[in-house]
Amino acid sequence: MTATTTAPPGFGVDTPVSRITGVGPKQLERLERLGITTVRDLLFHLPRRYDDTRELVGLAQLRPGDTQTARVRVRSSMKRRTPKKGINIVEASLEDEGDIVTAVWFNLKFIPRPLQTGSEIIVSGPVKWSNGGLEFVNPKYEYARDEQHHVGTVAPVYSVTEGLTSKQLRDWVEPLLTLASAVPDAIPDQVRGEERLMPLASALRQVHFPATPQEGDVARERIAFEELFLLQLAAERARRRRQSGRGVVVPYDVEVARAFVASLPFKLTDGQRVAAHEILTDMAATGPMNRLLQGDVGSGKTVVAAMAALMAHRAGLQAAVMAPTEILARQHAATLDRLLTPHGLPPRLLVGSTGARARREVIDALASGHDALIVGTHALIEDDVAMENLGLAVVDEQHRFGVAQRQKLRQKSGAM
Repeated sequence: MTATTTAPPGFGVDTPVSRITGVGPKQLERLERLGITTVRDLLFHLPRRYDDTRELVGLAQLRPGDTQTARVRVRSSMKRRTPKKGINIVEASLEDEGDIVTAVWFNLKFIPRPLQTGSEIIVSGPVKWSNGGLEFVNPKYEYARDEQHHVGTVAPVYSVTEGLTSKQLRDWVEPLLTLASAVPDAIPDQVRGEERLMPLASALRQVHFPATPQEGDVARERIAFEELFLLQLAAERARRRRQSGRGVVVPYDVEVARAFVASLPFKLTDGQRVAAHEILTDMAATGPMNRLLQGDVGSGKTVVAAMAALMAHRAGLQAAVMAPTEILARQHAATLDRLLTPHGLPPRLLVGSTGARARREVIDALASGHDALIVGTHALIEDDVAMENLGLAVVDEQHRFGVAQRQKLRQKSGAM
């Protein structure tokens, strides 16, 4: 289906949805619960799936137990109320080419009005045997016209909230699709050509009213590509901003690295060697380093961090390792003690349970630059903790710390 109506005069993509005909205070509140406040929001509220009811069958071919769609004429229609339970029911007698079935609507929040006798409708829903004949049960229907919007077509189904229906959203979205060309297309022409992408405006029209469900999926992928493209672009800009800043230069002393590796009671894996080399190379650059070291539990990430801490120490700088829990911090401190104390770099521990006297000693030693390696928890970023010459910050399980917390650790020294 294609959009055949146009947006009202004066409408734009930033027009509030409160101006859409049919959107009253209650519907506005429901739309806001979905994050929809403007026409742009409505255009980008994409269907979650499609109901494909294009295949029409004659009433003679109906099969009980299946959901089917037929084009029929309304012979009669009536609304009644059951005497015992007071349930509202609408019944309609439908025919095509001499075959007759019944359609019944009941137990619904909104019962449709009786259908207009003699009118043609497209009806779609589950079919079952009832009283010796076939019956549509609570089917969807739409009066037949040149272009179907809801039944007998590929109809978008949206995520909604109580009191809103996909039918309402379809009716509101359709005329507004003429404004899709006013939404800026963030993909450069060259990239769009290389990736064979349709324009954004075409994708918005196609995702809401595709000719086939497959066309809708293609349009959704085009819109998703743009979202990912913008995220990648933002990440690249952030990376370049970081690299343009001034970082702490830690010379890559190959002999120090070799001596450390030779002292280990095991052989480094190829992955550890590559990761250590890349990190130490980055530390020797003039720009700040910001790397994610990823590996399974027990894969040897701490050994790589230890080598980086030792390199910072040999450059006259301090290193800090922050873990999300006291147990992890103590485990790291024990591991680093075994790895680095033989090289003159014993770690100090600062956690929430550290006693007041010991805590003061650690804080004073860090502030004077005496302690070169500190391991701890959130205690490292408390206001009274300062480091004279912090050159390397290692954050374990960084997803468990907020951006502000990681930045606060980084700002503990003027050297970074």
